[in-house]
Amino acid sequence: MINNKVENLLKKYSRKFTPIVGLLVSLPNLAKAQIFSPEPTAVNEASERAVGGVDLVSRFLIIGLGIAGLIMVVMLLWGTFKFITSQGDESQVNNARGAVINAIIGIVIVLLAYSLVRILTNALTGGVSGL
Repeated sequence: MINNKVENLLKKYSRKFTPIVGLLVSLPNLAKAQIFSPEPTAVNEASERAVGGVDLVSRFLIIGLGIAGLIMVVMLLWGTFKFITSQGDESQVNNARGAVINAIIGIVIVLLAYSLVRILTNALTGGVSGL
């Protein structure tokens, strides 16, 4: 009986969140749809050197967001493990469900923050960033 409940919950939530996660993952690529690369000039080379600080900060932010995303995925796996091993105990099921929902919210926040960092980096650097 618990297996049917787990299957129904997985089917229910995977149908709702799969398109949202797919859209969020593709946002950075949509944001840089029209990047143009001007011919190198003295002004462009100077602007590329000035971009170094923004590029450095954005690289640290992206590394931090990657680590946060990894932690959220581990939390999601832990919550599903707790859910599967709850053996029908209502309090354990509710705790596991809360952990899974919080992990999904965390993943969505990390993906939105990653998209925002990529968009702002491209806007501040004019698309010259190495990211």
